Amino acid sequence: MYHEHPIKILRYTAKNLWLLIFPLIRGIKFFPFSTKEIASWISGAWFDLFICGLILMYGILRWYYCGFNYSKQTIRFQCGIFIKKEIEIPCNRITVATIERPFYLIPLKAVILRIHTGSEPDVKLIIHKSQIIKLQYKIPILKIISIPEQQHNLKPLHLFLFSFLFSSSLSGAVYAAAVFVQGGRITRDIFQELQLEELFETITTKASFYFQGIPKIAISLGILILSAWLLSFLLNLFRYYHFKFYCGNDTFSVRMGFLSYRKYYIKRGEVYYADIRQNLIMKLCNMQSIYINCPGYGNFKREFPVLVPLLIKKYTPEFLKALIPDIKISSDKYKCHSSKRAIFMFVWQPLLSIVIIVCIVLFIIPYLYELESILYFFMFMALVPSCWILIIRIVSVFNTEICIDENHIWLHYSKGSIFHTVVASKNRLVKINITQTWFNKRKDLCNVTFYFQGQHKKKHKIIGVSRKEIDNLMEKLTFRK
Repeated sequence: MYHEHPIKILRYTAKNLWLLIFPLIRGIKFFPFSTKEIASWISGAWFDLFICGLILMYGILRWYYCGFNYSKQTIRFQCGIFIKKEIEIPCNRITVATIERPFYLIPLKAVILRIHTGSEPDVKLIIHKSQIIKLQYKIPILKIISIPEQQHNLKPLHLFLFSFLFSSSLSGAVYAAAVFVQGGRITRDIFQELQLEELFETITTKASFYFQGIPKIAISLGILILSAWLLSFLLNLFRYYHFKFYCGNDTFSVRMGFLSYRKYYIKRGEVYYADIRQNLIMKLCNMQSIYINCPGYGNFKREFPVLVPLLIKKYTPEFLKALIPDIKISSDKYKCHSSKRAIFMFVWQPLLSIVIIVCIVLFIIPYLYELESILYFFMFMALVPSCWILIIRIVSVFNTEICIDENHIWLHYSKGSIFHTVVASKNRLVKINITQTWFNKRKDLCNVTFYFQGQHKKKHKIIGVSRKEIDNLMEKLTFRK
């Protein structure tokens, strides 16, 4: 039986070692320390130290009695001091294996191994780096792809473009908020020490000098939004740096990361569906990103399940053939397009938001005339995303469709500011929901929502399709025969 890395002892005892704070607080009054003061401190804190010693001993015992073993057929894990618990996983049932090396584990030569057979990791181990090399000779899914059928290295320019296009101020603000909440007072003290509040005030004052006529509060808000976006941009750069994709006979692997790197080993045929995404700029430039829905892939916080961050559209079929078995890239498909009569169903939400924003501002201005310039600025800031969504919805009218061939389903639709092309095998389809409102019934239109197997329940909604075409499509699906 093999043991995990000794650093796991701290993980077993971390919840209780906070008790050390009490004897340490008692010891502060004896500073500067001498032999006599140390003896006095021990005599007063011996019971607390004894309890902490027992906690540490428990962690050592738990680490010693927990371990794992492996062969080409199975991986076996056991844990427990008094009550033994064993987990045995057949190697052919592993869908995804993840090797993660956070930057703080690099000096200890330790890595984190996660084994997935479903949406959640079945086993998580912290082991020595040398042990991973031994595992790669035994466990089929971890074997190194020596001669890849296909490989893709993300170019620096594509990494920059991907980070630029998919970064958002919202995700940056969420990350910053998480740091503040988890860091608590330490983070606030660091900000005070670095005088970041004064720096922000200085930048705002200088920007106000160059952008005369724009209210200072508007400039401050713009700086905050830009800073949040920049944080999200840098996080994406670090996360997807050195991105590499390799495809072998039975598995494909993905590696990414700058200081902390992750490497995924994914069993071929276990991808539920592929999701090809574009924003409007990428669509105009014929660029695409390939995301996948696969158990165990992209489960980390603030991580996208992206397989290929950015590539030219003409190379996408090569990756789809590696992801989805027996897929045929041809124009011979049955297609259902969204009707042009359904254009109002696409645009009513952004149009309504534009009207509401303008009406609210025009109603408030007579009562707050001294804040007229600020209100107009906020109106403009609110109208930009609404108008952008309106343009995307208009384009979607001409691009939304359902395609089926002998074994696969293709869904083309938009959600938010992103265009999606979902590709899945028919046997991954679990439910179809057809809805028809009173307004739709008058025009003989309906909305169709598809649900596929996946880690999380996710719907793919197609708007404004002819009811007659949907009935024909349902007859062509395998499960209706």
